Amino acid sequence: MEWNKKTALESVDGDEELLQELINLFVDTMEGDINKIKEGNRIDNNSEIASAAHSIKGSSVALGFEGIREVAEKIEKKAKVGDSTTLSDDIKQLDAFLEKTKEIN
Repeated sequence: MEWNKKTALESVDGDEELLQELINLFVDTMEGDINKIKEGNRIDNNSEIASAAHSIKGSSVALGFEGIREVAEKIEKKAKVGDSTTLSDDIKQLDAFLEKTKEIN
């Protein structure tokens, strides 16, 4: 997983404890957003998919998770045009990133 810790630390003025708290919050929020993407896919609701992917994208930028941002942005763009051809693979990728993010401490 691509993570720019330097960018993340700069966003919290070098406060590693605060960074860890934000990462923990990000993990919790990301889990919920991934579930929204899965549910949106199940019921064919591209608006819900795009909204949840947008949330993940924004949070991941601030914390330096470039790989997560890229996948979330891809999902968001595809959902906006109704393209779900690789959504299952993209969701698996987000799930894998989520598990790796949980290991950061």
